Amino acid sequence: MKKYQSNIFRQTVAMLLMVLAVMCANVALAQTYTLTSSDGNKVSNDVSSVVITASGFDANDGARYALYDGITNTCIGHHSAISNGTISWTVQLNEGNNQIKIYKTKNDSDTKDGNSHGTLTVYRMYATPPTPTGNEQFTVNGGSDGKLDFASAPNGNINSISIAYTGLNPNAVYYLIKSSDSNQSNTSRSITPKSNGEASSTTSAKDGIDLILKIDNGSGLPGQIVSVMHLSQYYPPTLVVNPSTTVCSGSEVVIFARNIGDTYDESAWTVTGGTATKSYDDANHTLTLSNVSAGNYIVTLKLNNGNTLTTTFTAVDATPMNRTISGCWDQLQLNATLPDGFTGSWDGDGVVSKTDPATFINNPNGLYVWTVSNGSCSFQERWEVTNEATGLSDIVVTQTGDCGSATLSVSHNKGVTVKWTVDDVEKSATSSGDTKSSITLTEAGNHSVKVTAGTGGSCPAEKYT
Repeated sequence: MKKYQSNIFRQTVAMLLMVLAVMCANVALAQTYTLTSSDGNKVSNDVSSVVITASGFDANDGARYALYDGITNTCIGHHSAISNGTISWTVQLNEGNNQIKIYKTKNDSDTKDGNSHGTLTVYRMYATPPTPTGNEQFTVNGGSDGKLDFASAPNGNINSISIAYTGLNPNAVYYLIKSSDSNQSNTSRSITPKSNGEASSTTSAKDGIDLILKIDNGSGLPGQIVSVMHLSQYYPPTLVVNPSTTVCSGSEVVIFARNIGDTYDESAWTVTGGTATKSYDDANHTLTLSNVSAGNYIVTLKLNNGNTLTTTFTAVDATPMNRTISGCWDQLQLNATLPDGFTGSWDGDGVVSKTDPATFINNPNGLYVWTVSNGSCSFQERWEVTNEATGLSDIVVTQTGDCGSATLSVSHNKGVTVKWTVDDVEKSATSSGDTKSSITLTEAGNHSVKVTAGTGGSCPAEKYT
């Protein structure tokens, strides 16, 4: 058992050593060496070649290295061995930027073995200033309109904006200048095109600046402006509901399509959830829904790029309110309904409770209004309450003789109908006029008499004797 455990231990140690060896090898590959030019990083046009020296090698490094053109990816300095910690090559220069990279090579050949170990750019002036193609363009983060989301970036500054260039003169150097640069001849953001006239770079920027692309003036400085892009805040396409996402049935709702650019006819719009009269304004990107029925609406707009915008709103039906009146006179009560999600209030003289759907009124005359609202819309119901105003007086009894007949009479307003009831039996008036009514009783004994006066309403006036 001990021998078995010892073998496992040795195997484990061996594996750890292998991992460490790979890690060390990777560290070696990551080594960066210094490249220098015998004539500096900027030379006149009459300098056609320079000596590039690589230094910083380990004295025990037995590998071979070569130089490559970083733009064309071709070998420009054949594989060479280290001598006294350095390697030197004579390199022919093109006009403009010459991007030079050093690579470790394989098997005594110029074949690259891994990533670059150092980069140097040497600029050679032009005999004749390069000319623009007239087709220079660039995009930022894939877009050609300069719209970026600066609002979401820390301090409103986007640190890494990807720029792609097309239509460049492959034999020219270009420079990206910002309108915010204090030095408008800034050469720190130089661009060297590929043979197909394309290039890429990154930069940082804030909202509202211009990115300016300039072509080299022939001596290593920015010259003619060939393209400009203004950067501004990006606002995504969206649908906006007006006046609110909760409206009353019967209302008009307008859907605004914001930041969509293109125009769309009615076939691009879809509305579900209720009925409404639809009208479209393609130029202003609006859909108007009139006389909407109650329901939960979903509105979609299919964009030309295949994306879909969606918004919703609800139309609430607060009617009917089922108004009723109950009770009589000093106990007259108005009754209304209060829909879910609404608040209500009464308006009118003598209302006991302003907010109770069922409220008594102290003065049964006049106009009473019940209003309900949900903050977006409101409905009203109105009651015209009129006191019947019978003007009915107390019953006056006139008796003739000790045992004769008795006459009972009342006065009242014009237009009032009077009914007499004696001992629970309705009797016809003996005499009646516009403002007076009477009945004569000839039967001996005690009698219960009620007189009722009204205008045909539900709450007549009554008197007893």
